[in-house]
Amino acid sequence: MKFCTRDLLEASQDFRYLLNRGYKRRNLKTVLKFVGDRYNLNKSQRNLLSKAVFFDKEIEGRMGKLINIEEIKGCTLGIDGYNVLVTLESAVQGKPIILADDGLIRDIAGKSRRYEPGERTIQALGLIIGTLREYPPREVVVLFDEKMSKSLQLAKRVTEMIDESGLFGGASTSKYPDKEILEYEIISTSDSGPIDEAKKVFDLAGYVIREKLGVELIHLM
Repeated sequence: MKFCTRDLLEASQDFRYLLNRGYKRRNLKTVLKFVGDRYNLNKSQRNLLSKAVFFDKEIEGRMGKLINIEEIKGCTLGIDGYNVLVTLESAVQGKPIILADDGLIRDIAGKSRRYEPGERTIQALGLIIGTLREYPPREVVVLFDEKMSKSLQLAKRVTEMIDESGLFGGASTSKYPDKEILEYEIISTSDSGPIDEAKKVFDLAGYVIREKLGVELIHLM
């Protein structure tokens, strides 16, 4: 299925214009429906639009927080486990990957309660651990949403992999991983909420996708 169509590009321009004119994110569904209906976008394209397009002040604020991989060395790093894993697994599977207006790389899958770890999970974790070993943080903590059914098992496996790698840290489950990662100096997630609250953001999934996987990105600009 072709995602980056002329209609989608034109829809992104309209959507961006409306956001910059003051239509708030809390009204996202209404604005997205208006634009999506105008260009007859399918569900996946509308989801892509919502994750790729932001207004100018959001873009400026977030891009000012993004750091290079060299800067994680010697710092504490909090990772939103499912967010990073789902994005990487989507890339490995050849699913659409977005370079959003705010500089973050995102998938269009979203976290699903039906998520099941598998072979691609181990592959993604291997890429994460290998990347972090190149510029080891002082401590790396991976947080998994405890409401997800396999979180405890996954956290144990990630802790084992971190221990085996020689990195310091581990993984655990959390009721509110989006909030808990803010306790660390640097966070890794593409979730807008914690990014807007954080001081420094390292796009771990985005770095792996660009530098290790070489995936072609969708950019609606």
